[in-house]
Amino acid sequence: MNILWDFRLFSYAYRGRGVGNFTKLMAVAIHNVHPDAQLFIWGQKEFIPAEFHDWPVHWLDYKPQTWKNDLFSIPLLVKKHDIDIFHYWIGLGPIFKIGMGLFHKCKTCVTVYDLGIKYWDDVPYCKALRKTMYWKVQKLLFNKADRVVCISESTLDDVKKCFKIKPENISIIYPPMPVKDSGRIVVREKRFIVLDGAPHKNISIVVKAFIVFKKAHPDFLLYILGDIETFECSRYCNNYGLILEKMNRYDELLKSSAGLIFCSTHEGLGLPPIEAMADNCPLILSDIPVFHETCGNAGRFVDPYDTASIVAGMEDVALNIDKWAHKSREGFERYKKLSDNAGLKWIDVYNGML
Repeated sequence: MNILWDFRLFSYAYRGRGVGNFTKLMAVAIHNVHPDAQLFIWGQKEFIPAEFHDWPVHWLDYKPQTWKNDLFSIPLLVKKHDIDIFHYWIGLGPIFKIGMGLFHKCKTCVTVYDLGIKYWDDVPYCKALRKTMYWKVQKLLFNKADRVVCISESTLDDVKKCFKIKPENISIIYPPMPVKDSGRIVVREKRFIVLDGAPHKNISIVVKAFIVFKKAHPDFLLYILGDIETFECSRYCNNYGLILEKMNRYDELLKSSAGLIFCSTHEGLGLPPIEAMADNCPLILSDIPVFHETCGNAGRFVDPYDTASIVAGMEDVALNIDKWAHKSREGFERYKKLSDNAGLKWIDVYNGML
C-alpha cells in the first residue's frame, strides 16, 4: 500500500499554527504504530518538522504554485508513484494555494480542520474567499473524496450541513497530546497568557477586559504571545501591564501562569486549551460548543463578545487558581480518553479504504 501525505501546508502559514501542530501530532501517532505501508511525503523538506527527516519515507519535492496548477499536477503525481491513497492533510482552505486534484486514480482521504470559509462571517478573509472560483471548485472536488476525517464533532457537524457525505465515510479523530507530570508542585505567577493571531482569536476584547480587571488586580500581567510586530493593541502595553513576546517561551509560561485566556469566536478544535490542560494550567474559555466538547468542565466559560463576562472569568480564576488548575488536569484526563489510539484509528481508516 502506497500512501501519499500531502504536506504542502508546511510551506505556508499553517506550519506555525494549529493546523501544523495538529498534522505533526497525528503523523507522529501514525508513524509510532509502524503502518504496513510505503509512505510518500510531498512537501518542501526544509519547512517540514525536523523529526520527520530521518523517517523511512519517500520524499517528493513540492514547488509552490497555484491551486489551478495542482488540479493537474496531483493526478500526474499519483500516476507516477503508483499511489493507492492520497491523504490531503488540510482540506477546504482557507489558504487558497492549496487545492485538490481534478481527478484521482486512487482513493482520497481529506482531513478537515474547520469550515471557516463557509461559516465565519465575522472574519473578512473567509467571507471574501467564499465568493471565489477557488471555493466553488474545491467544494465540487471535496464531494468526490472517499473518506473525510474531522478534528472535532463541531467540525463534523459543519461538514454535514454543507456537504452530502455518507455517514460511513466521515469520522472524527482527536489528536493525542503528551502526558506530563501531574504531581509536580508549581507556583503560578500573577500572569495570564493570550495568543495573538487571526481576527477570530478576539484579542482586542481580551485586552480591553484585562485593562478593567487590572484596576482591581494591579499586580497581574497579561502576556500576549505571537506575531508581536503586527499586534493591533500595542499602544496599551506601557500603561496596562501588557507584555508582548513571540512563542519561544510558550511551554514555560503555560507551566507557571495563572491561566490561559482563549476567547476565540470560532475554532475547529483549539489545541492551546488542550496543551494548557496537559500542564494543569487554568483556562478561561469562550462559551462555544467545541470547547465544551474537548475541555468539558475544565475551563471558566465566558461570553467572547462581552467584556464584563471576560472580566468576571479573570476574577474567578485569579481568586481560585488551585481550583481551576485541578479542573484543568481533570479535563485533560477526560480528553486523553477521546484521543486514545489515534494512530491505530488512522490505520483503520486507511485499511478501510482499500
